[in-house]
Amino acid sequence: MFSAVALSASHWPRVKYREAAFHRDNFGPSNRHSVTNHNRFDRCRELRHHRTFFTTWLDERRDKRKNKDQLLLEHSKTLTREVFLKWFSNLPSIDEKKYKSYVIESGCVVYDSEGKAHAVDYDDPYLPYFDQAKSHLVTGYPEIWSMWNQIKRDGSSHLVGIKDFVNELQDQLRSKIMNDEQLGTWTENDLSHIDFRNLTWYVFEVISRGGYDERLTVVTHDFILTSDPRQIVKFSEIVEKTANDPHMRESMKKLLDGWNSRLVLEFKQRLNDRADEVNQTHTSLLGECYRCKQIKLLS
Repeated sequence: MFSAVALSASHWPRVKYREAAFHRDNFGPSNRHSVTNHNRFDRCRELRHHRTFFTTWLDERRDKRKNKDQLLLEHSKTLTREVFLKWFSNLPSIDEKKYKSYVIESGCVVYDSEGKAHAVDYDDPYLPYFDQAKSHLVTGYPEIWSMWNQIKRDGSSHLVGIKDFVNELQDQLRSKIMNDEQLGTWTENDLSHIDFRNLTWYVFEVISRGGYDERLTVVTHDFILTSDPRQIVKFSEIVEKTANDPHMRESMKKLLDGWNSRLVLEFKQRLNDRADEVNQTHTSLLGECYRCKQIKLLS
């Protein structure tokens, strides 16, 4: 409060005005004589109310921010658990009783009941939340998504090579058997006594392993229906010679070397690393998807 003890008469109206303005601005009434303890209490309570309201508003914003961050973290954990760690766990199943197959992470070669090989490229994993995980990889980890695309391209080329090899192998076996003079003339009915489908796949597996199968001559008997021992011996010789053909083995080695399995291992490791990062450091995934946008728009 201002004091008028040492003020001249000319200063008194100005002091009273300032005092009244102070009370008006802080306690309501313009007349200082009408200011009571009750007025002061009401004003202080009002100031506390505004202060409390502002603090509550800040707390609510902080809680909403915390809730959004928590939701984004839970969202990231779901994606790593349901997609990153299960990327190759849901590959299409193949009826092994009906089809022979050569399988890699991005596709397979199916050898059907008609004795023809077909290359099949897999689509992206059929997993819950995959579209959301893909969006995070594309926008936040483009190098990892690029690795997956490279795996699919390399795999597609590799599978076409395997398919052509299997079909060529069957054609060679059939041609050698039909044109061998010691076996005589083979009619289509005679050829029906040979299980070319299983024979071809067996020889393919022997060549792909790159080693000699000691059971080759014995197992060959299972693929031909004949009681003539000379035919069995000659048939076994043709099969063994084809399986150990240096040209065929070299072609298979090039095919197998062309499939970069190390890239697949690195890709798996990158996904596992991202999952560990999210779960151990409680850090959300980089990038975003439509679910992230929905969470960020929450009021």
